[in-house]
Amino acid sequence: MRAGASGPDRSKEGPGHVGLSSRGGGALMARRKMGTILWSDDGTSCRVQVTRGRRSDGSRRRVTRTLYGVSADEAEAEAVRMAAELGASDLAGDSMTLSDFYWGLFRDTPSNRGTPRTKTTLRGYDQAMRRYVLPTLGDVRLDRITHDMQARVVQAAGSPRNCKAVLRAVLRSAYDMGYLAEEPMRRRIVAPRHRKEQVQPWDLREVAMAVEASRSWRPELRAYLALGLSGLRKSEALAVRPRDLSVTTLHDFVTGEATESMTVTVRRSYNEVDGLREGTKNDHSVRSVPVFAPLRRDLMEIARSCDPEARLVDLCESHFNKEWTRALEASGLRRVPPGTLRHTSDTIALDSGVAPDLVDKMHGRTEHSSTYRNYYRPALSAMEQAARRVGETLR
Repeated sequence: MRAGASGPDRSKEGPGHVGLSSRGGGALMARRKMGTILWSDDGTSCRVQVTRGRRSDGSRRRVTRTLYGVSADEAEAEAVRMAAELGASDLAGDSMTLSDFYWGLFRDTPSNRGTPRTKTTLRGYDQAMRRYVLPTLGDVRLDRITHDMQARVVQAAGSPRNCKAVLRAVLRSAYDMGYLAEEPMRRRIVAPRHRKEQVQPWDLREVAMAVEASRSWRPELRAYLALGLSGLRKSEALAVRPRDLSVTTLHDFVTGEATESMTVTVRRSYNEVDGLREGTKNDHSVRSVPVFAPLRRDLMEIARSCDPEARLVDLCESHFNKEWTRALEASGLRRVPPGTLRHTSDTIALDSGVAPDLVDKMHGRTEHSSTYRNYYRPALSAMEQAARRVGETLR
């Protein structure tokens, strides 16, 4: 038996919150189209019963479960699940609220990739729903949520684009599961985007200074510097093990010369919420890429001193962030967030004339628009050189 994920905590209210009525012996019971919830006298357990349709012999189809130590919201979420198990979508859609659907069904459904949503993703969804959506639309029946109501919630949110993305995902799931008759958000909802000032990545001079200064850093930070400048996402770099590194000899069939290449295979990710897990942001991000050349020897020495199965950057995310900031300050380097090394890798590669298709492939992306919109941030010196070249063509 599964109590399910809870919504806003009403456990202090216990079974006596609005919508419950007393029934014999002090027990409390809530009646609704979704089922019946009967609470024990002390409020520590409840019996959830859902009845839908009839069996072939004419008797009613009924499911009953007893839950212990759950809140009122968790009991209601379980009633929603039980109704869904009985194939009650046509009936449940008439009474199911957005809150019922989100806590009772949506969080357990797989993502668009067909895999369970990560804890990090669910935490982001929960925050957006609690903060922006549920206070206004939580108690509204799914079939009564209009386009104008959706637009007002999105435009009033502190983060409109995030609110819109989450609300669309939830309502789209309700539509796909048959709880909504019309596809949500077919009409446009304008979501203003409040852009933060972008952090300028390191330029070539700053990268050279960081490579030199890193000789005095602890091994975990040196390893991250090499992996970040190789174009790995922060979550990918934090998951790399020594066994993910390999040295390969490449032969040039034109010159007959042999060169040595060191690559890292990206297949896992790590963050503080989900921990270490197989898989990356998307299928295209599983890749093998060359390690940033100036730090290959240093990275290999670090790898040889580690357990082949251990993470090279064997620090929790919050501790790593603090150590990274301290190292930059002690070295007199301009502070950039760890994830900005990926932007640095993109920018240096494109400024050096590397083909955009190859840059995208090395960084695990499939769209140029994402690279130029989010990652390519040329320094003022590079733009000045471009301006001078344009000027020279006019002479």
